[in-house]
Amino acid sequence: MLNVEDDAISVEEVSHCLREAYFERKSPMERTQKQMLEVIIQRGILNTFAKPVRGEVSIESSDDDKS
Repeated sequence: MLNVEDDAISVEEVSHCLREAYFERKSPMERTQKQMLEVIIQRGILNTFAKPVRGEVSIESSDDDKS
């Protein structure tokens, strides 16, 4: 979990289950390698989708074939 001050609430905590955030602060659970890897992959995928795509896309029309 992120290092946060005791009185500060992060956006990540608010956007997820508040009950889970409360218990995570009171008695943090140790993360397994699988869980950490899942978080890294998930964040990587979300960051990839958040980046704007630049380039050109060519679209071929098949309307000429239907005449």
